[in-house]
Amino acid sequence: MDRHLRRGLLACLGLALLGGSARAADRLGTDLFAAYSLARIDRVSRHGGQAGIGFALTGRLTGFVDLSAHRGEGAGLDRSDLTLMAGPGLRLGRPGGTVVFVRALAGLVRERTSIGVLDVEIAESANRLGVMGGGGVEFRIGGRWAALLAGDYLWNNDREGGQKSGFRACAGLVHRLGAVR
Repeated sequence: MDRHLRRGLLACLGLALLGGSARAADRLGTDLFAAYSLARIDRVSRHGGQAGIGFALTGRLTGFVDLSAHRGEGAGLDRSDLTLMAGPGLRLGRPGGTVVFVRALAGLVRERTSIGVLDVEIAESANRLGVMGGGGVEFRIGGRWAALLAGDYLWNNDREGGQKSGFRACAGLVHRLGAVR
């Protein structure tokens, strides 16, 4: 097992255990988030942003929708990616307090690689299905606002059967909708 994947899974498990003392009767509402994001995919670091929503389904079960875009340069090539993922997860915590979450997402990964030669740009794009697993923590900073720290691992394959996988970490803000206690 890849050491980054192993570390990510252990971190998610630890976060889930930290949130285990949450009361089951407390239902978490809907959260909107936006964050700076750093991805390391196919050995290329890419900077970008992430936005999404987490919404209560039943009890601790939560639905997540996540959109991210990154851009970086490696081996003289400009590389960018766009992901749109959705899936289930668990959010543990107190409404209006610290919330810990883990999630498993699946969806579209669009990658673009380009190089400029004189005034001509040569580019190739690929659309693939991918899956992502990870988690994070939201720390209340006041009113309906919280700070977010999260990490995910993206798995997907290119047309030739090679992997285009990597780790993504983000830091940002969460706006909590609905009643905050």
